[in-house]
Formats: sequence, structure tokens, C-alpha cells
Amino acid sequence: MKVLFFLEPLVLHNRPFHYWAWLGYYAEMMRALERVGVEARLVTNAALAERAVTVPGVGRAGHGVRADWVVALGQETIREPFGMPNVAILAGLHRGTHAANAVSEYGARLRAALEGFVPDVVLTLSPSPQVRAAFPEALVLSTETAAYSRAPFPSCIFFDPLGMWDRSLLAVHARALAERAEDAEDAALLADFERRFGAYFRATTPYAELEAELRAQYRRIAFLPLQFGGEPGFDTNAPFANQGEYVFHVLERLPPETAVIAVEHPTAHWLGDVLDEETRAYLARAHPEFRLVDFRTAESAGQYLVHHADYVIAVSTSLALQGLVFGKPLVSIGTSHLGPYATFEGLAAVPRTGDLPAPSAGVRRALAWMLRHYFVPLELTRDPKWLLPFLKRCHARRGLSGPEFFDPVLPTAELAERLFVMLDELESAPLTGRIENGDFGAWPRGDGPFRVGREGPEGWHLLDFSGGSGDVVAISLEDGVCFEGGASRKDGASQEGGATGARAARIRRRRAGTGPTLFLQRVPDAAACAGRLARLSFSARADRPSVLHAYLYLQLDDGGPGSGTLPQAFPLDESFRRYSMVARVPEMGPRTPGPGHHTEVVFALPPESGAVEIDLADVVLEPVRL
Repeated sequence: MKVLFFLEPLVLHNRPFHYWAWLGYYAEMMRALERVGVEARLVTNAALAERAVTVPGVGRAGHGVRADWVVALGQETIREPFGMPNVAILAGLHRGTHAANAVSEYGARLRAALEGFVPDVVLTLSPSPQVRAAFPEALVLSTETAAYSRAPFPSCIFFDPLGMWDRSLLAVHARALAERAEDAEDAALLADFERRFGAYFRATTPYAELEAELRAQYRRIAFLPLQFGGEPGFDTNAPFANQGEYVFHVLERLPPETAVIAVEHPTAHWLGDVLDEETRAYLARAHPEFRLVDFRTAESAGQYLVHHADYVIAVSTSLALQGLVFGKPLVSIGTSHLGPYATFEGLAAVPRTGDLPAPSAGVRRALAWMLRHYFVPLELTRDPKWLLPFLKRCHARRGLSGPEFFDPVLPTAELAERLFVMLDELESAPLTGRIENGDFGAWPRGDGPFRVGREGPEGWHLLDFSGGSGDVVAISLEDGVCFEGGASRKDGASQEGGATGARAARIRRRRAGTGPTLFLQRVPDAAACAGRLARLSFSARADRPSVLHAYLYLQLDDGGPGSGTLPQAFPLDESFRRYSMVARVPEMGPRTPGPGHHTEVVFALPPESGAVEIDLADVVLEPVRL
């Protein structure tokens, strides 16, 4: 067997490295096939070709693919037959609107570049009529990330024998999938998937307060996961060129008494297809029903936000299928593979009153089939014992195009182990690290003040590496009133020295630097927290409206960089309130911890808060049970 990996050679978004992640996936598959004697080739652009052949560990991301297996196809070699922008070339290839001779010429140039290599199977990430023209006898499998590909789900991809989006097997055979007889194993696995991952998101979400706020004002909540222009998955399926057009379409068509929570795609930020500050300010004034959530407030924020909405609005995002799995109706816009599974086509079809229907039994059957037959855990594709038989079976069935093309990915019990691996690990190994002196009862050097960099409350450190100044001082709490060290309580008892009773740390920043002021504790033994779910709870207030960030930071003391959870922002005012966040501490991976390894519990005052006083009390770090 011979296998060709066709990784889009055209330059998109000004970056020839746009598909760097898929280069890694394809390189791992090529190495797996090489181990069992399968010859392969990779066709891509010159920049990714260079990275492919670079020795692993050299530069940003070398992959060590054999140089004689990598072919760089020049951009102008592709563009000459079409005479149009790259995105338009891809859109036309998908829609079948190019002249037949242009597609044939592209195929001929591709075939010539491979110098006699004729594949049996081709894997591609983009529209592929030129590949079919070049190698009409080959089986072409379109690949992409699956509906479940980010933590807590395992990374998954799919291999489709028909194509992408509305030309995929999921779209073309949607009716057959929906009308299949109920499969008990499919249904049971989907039910476990919904139950277990649903429990995870409910336990760890940072957006419960946002939902409560919106439900107090609006009858329904819609979720709008934004995409970005210049990407074939959006451009070929949407009647919009960018997410700005998309947002205003939704706002002008949104049913009354409906709030909409939106989140931008992380990739959109470094590509520049974002809503600018002036537009955001206008939307906040003119459309209070629209809430744009910063994608950095949670790992894969959209996966959480699905659970706080009554329905999902989507063009081609994988979050639409996630929403259906968790019982959320789908409003489809555009022409993608989502149309056949949509509860409503377009916002005009959404009923203004009454309950919304749940996804149909047929849609549930299709989703269950996808989970067990169509979506493949990425780690399997690195194992030649799975990958080669899979490709051979697919090649033998190249005359088939319906659901019968696929067998179950694995026996159900084995697949479940891979799907739930992270949840099983979290449940079997709860967090054991704990905060010491979280009640701020121990101040062995007195009540302060202690300036930045000096030892203050036992176990805690006040740090600022960017020119800020301030101090920390002990205060006492009674009936919600704060008394600084040395002041008298209502009963006249002195609070000097080692005073007892409810206490807090007052962080007094006198001058902000260019970066944050940090107040942190180092929890010994990184393994006590690494890879575990942690709940950090605390009470806090500020002398004026301000923001306090909190996060957990794994420091392995091995000479390499640390890694942390995404900072969560907590708005503070003059009243003491209880706050809580749940996060999964980063894993240690293959690194060997040094002698001082630990996990830092960090409270950070951003520089934009300026001079401010923050009172912090009753800090608790504890495990989370799913």
C-alpha cells in the first residue's frame, strides 16, 4: 500500500504555517506506516516541508520526516490555472464551480510533482477534486478534527470517503444515519458520554453566574460560537465574509426576549478577524442582550458555554454537534453538514414562545453512530497496528459511500476507555495538595506591614517584578468590619501581634508597575496537584471596584518553563464576597521535577487596577469530585 498525505499547499491568512498542527498529525501517521513498510509521501508548501524534514527538537517543531518523502508544491504552480485568490480557489474546488480543464491541470501538476508515486489512499485536509483528477483509482479520505477534540475529551479526528462539510458522509447520508435501527451499544455509549462529560462541565464551569444574570433578564439564551473569515470551513459554508457580518446578522434576526452569549475562536485573535474595541463598546451600549465572553476565561470556553444556553447558532463549528449531544437544539445558518441535523434552519424559524423541541430521536441515533464509528481518537492513528488495517479496510470498501463504509472504531469497552481516560484519571487520583495558613491566622513576624519581597503571613509571598510597590498587613474581621493590626475590636480586645479570631491579609498596592502584583503560596510537591481538578475558594473585597485574577501555576524546577491554568477574573467591590474557581492543573508530562517543584496558588492584581487595597481571607484549595 502507498499513502499520500496532501496538506494544503496554498498560503492562507498570510501564514504558510497555518496548518502546523496537522503537519504534526500527518508526520506521526507517516512514521507509524513507515515502521510497517508502507511507503508514503507528503505534499505541502515549502515552509511546512522544511519543518517536516527538520530533526525533531530543532527549531520550533521539527518532525524528522524522510526528505525523499516530502514534496513542496509552489503556490503559483497551483494558482496559474485558476487566476484567483487562494481562498476562492478552495471554495471553487469544494463547490465544483471551476472549469474542468483548470481542475485537471492542477491534478496533472500534482501528479508530475510526485514523480511516479501513485498512491492507493490519499488523506487530505482540504477540498480535493484535483487529487481525484490526479489519481482516479485512489481512495481519497478527507480528514479534520472531530466534534470532540479538546480537553476534557481526547483529541479525535475523522476520515470521510466523500468529502468535507455538505459533501461529507454525515451530510449526504444524514437520513440513513437517522433512520438506522436503534443500536444498543451505540445508545449506551452516547448516554455515558453525555452523563459523564456533562457532570464534568457542570462541576467546573466558571459561567454559572453569567447564566443566572441573563436568565433574570431574558426568557431564553442563545449561544453563538464565532468562527473566522479566510478559512474554507467558514467561507465555503457561510453567507458572510467575517465574524462581524455574522454577529450583526444574528443580532438583527434574534428572537425577542433572547440573550446571546458569543465567544470568538482563539485562532481568530492571531489572524485578526476580531471585533475591535470600538465595536465592542457599541455593542455593549446598543445590544445589552449580547455578551461577548473572552475565550481566555476558560480552557476551550465554548465547550462550557454550550451548557448555559437554550440553543446553539452555528455555521460549521464542531460545538453544534456537542450541543446536540447535550440536548441543545441547533439553529443552522449556511450550507454545511449541520443542516440535516438542525432543529431550525435560520433564526426566523425559531418559535417566539413555548418550549423548544429537543434534538430528535433520529439525530440522537446519528450522533451515537458518529461517536462509535466515525470519530477516531488521535492516538490510534499513531499505532500502525490500528492505522494500517483501517486504511486497508477503507481501501477495500472504496466502492461504498454510506454508513456501511465504517466499522466500529474499536470494541465498545476499549473505545470507552479512551474516550473517558481523562475523567477516569481525575476520579481515581484526586488532588492532595493543600493551602497552609489560608485563614491568615499565622503571622510569625507580627502583623506588618511587609513590603514587596519581604516575608509576611506564614507561607505567603507578595511579589512584583515590574516596578510596582506596596505591602501586606494583617487585619481582623468581625461582623464584616475590618480592623488593621493594632486597632481595637468592638469588645476592646487588642489585635496586636498574634491576635486570634477571623483574620485576613490586606494587600496595599501603592503604585502599579507594568505587570501584575502577585500574592501567592507555593504548595510543595508538584505531583500533589499536577493533572488534578482543584477548587480554589476565597473571600475578598477591595476599597474600590477592581479586578483580582486567580490561577494555579505548576513549577517543576527543572530549568524549563512552568505552565498554569488560565487566569480567572473576579470583580471586587467594597463588600466581602465568597468566590470560587475550578480548574485542572497542568500535567507534568515526561519532565523530571527538580528539588523545589511545587504548584503556586496565585492571586494577581493587574496593572490597570492601579493603586488599590485588596482584603483576602479564608483561602481553601480542595479536590473536586465528579
